[in-house]
Amino acid sequence: LSRTFLSPRDYLALINNFVTCVNHRREEIEDEQLHVNAGLSKLKQTQENVAELKVGLASKTVELREKETLANNKLQQMVADQNEAQKRKDEAEKMSIEVDKQQVAIAERKEKAQSELEEAEPALISARDSVKGIKKRDLDEVRNLARPPINVKLTLECVAIMLGEKKTDWADVKKLLAKKDFIPSILDFNVDNLTSRQIQIVREK
Repeated sequence: LSRTFLSPRDYLALINNFVTCVNHRREEIEDEQLHVNAGLSKLKQTQENVAELKVGLASKTVELREKETLANNKLQQMVADQNEAQKRKDEAEKMSIEVDKQQVAIAERKEKAQSELEEAEPALISARDSVKGIKKRDLDEVRNLARPPINVKLTLECVAIMLGEKKTDWADVKKLLAKKDFIPSILDFNVDNLTSRQIQIVREK
């Protein structure tokens, strides 16, 4: 089964991008609410003007009623828009709270990962020192094995795959062991260069 690994740094970058989007959307909603409030104020002023016209202009009753109806419809629409804007603002605040919780969880995971890394570092240093201690005669001895132990063969096949070799038959592995840069290539190996395909093949071994 293929699994894509996300480092804590990748996960933090994703969360930071998400927070930026939420904050940007929150600002947009607040701007919309300001426009709604301004519109409501103007509509209320319009209603007052219409009421004054009713008193002095009886002949325009029909026109005034049409304007009043229009103003009421707009007012209702603006109120509905304001409610929707408030709803979106509430949702954005909830999302922000959830993001904060996730950031706390990520920080805890990062701290745990760092602790595990620090615990594993001595073993890694020891392994590198062991690889440095491998001599050419040791590699020649392994290469001369017609049928190497299964664990040795399997380990070297995995090493060949991670180093980018296409063929992992024992004959090809022996050619790899004969290369002068075999040990340096292991010491300088960068796990970040591993592809998902290589990881899958090694796991299936």
